[in-house]
Amino acid sequence: MEGNLLNYKDMEFTAVDMYLMDIGDATSTEFDFQDTAWLNAFDENPDLMGLKMGLCHSHHSMAKY
Repeated sequence: MEGNLLNYKDMEFTAVDMYLMDIGDATSTEFDFQDTAWLNAFDENPDLMGLKMGLCHSHHSMAKY
């Protein structure tokens, strides 16, 4: 992560790996974080240890404002 938390427009993140939890549809998305299958990603790629984890949520089909 680069940038300043107080000025979020200047923040920049680099995605190293991604685990797709749910695609959803035009009206909703949901996943069960209790399902620990995503933990296998750490077994398959030990380089992920020590990195930060977060959730990405996209509205890729929405019009720009």
